Amino acid sequence: MSRAGVALALLAWAANVAISRAALGDVPPARPAIELADGMAVAFTSTEPSTEIYLARGDVPVGTTPDPFERIGPAPITLKLAPGTYTAESSSPGASTGHQRFVVEQGRPLSIEVRPGSAQVKTIGAVFFGLGIVSAILGIVAIVSFSPGDSQYNRWGIGLPLLFAGGGVTGVGLTMTAVGATNVHVRSEDRPARAPGTSVVPALVWRF
Repeated sequence: MSRAGVALALLAWAANVAISRAALGDVPPARPAIELADGMAVAFTSTEPSTEIYLARGDVPVGTTPDPFERIGPAPITLKLAPGTYTAESSSPGASTGHQRFVVEQGRPLSIEVRPGSAQVKTIGAVFFGLGIVSAILGIVAIVSFSPGDSQYNRWGIGLPLLFAGGGVTGVGLTMTAVGATNVHVRSEDRPARAPGTSVVPALVWRF
């Protein structure tokens, strides 16, 4: 066989291997564009396996348009990022959206843990909060709208129950909103773990 034939045969073999590996899922996925090869390690984990992580450069407020976030992938995942400010968002089925700003510094790897909360609980909490505010406002209006000619109008009997009920419902709404919120915890990993058996009490050295 000629050299040209051998070369063609090798190319065909390499192409077949590449196609086979792609079909079997052996080809590693492309890394995110936001990643830097020699950056600091930032590890993302979640208590919910289906959590998707999104990342953007800078301090990005919620609901920014156009959407600057890049999909990183499902947690757990570790990226190498250049020093600077970033904003992370999380998304998972049935969970509220997590949103957290963090700063990457040289020589300080980070560990970011997502603890998804219930989107349904958070939504109900927001509804309760709104109803509580409306009830409190109606109570205040009922109290201050009294005039000298309204002798049959019991402003305190109407206004105070509305005001107290509004305060209670608002408190319930705030509690449910907090419980249903997704929490994102950022921890620095720059301090090495203490070796087993190492005492945390400073040793005393006696000199004679």
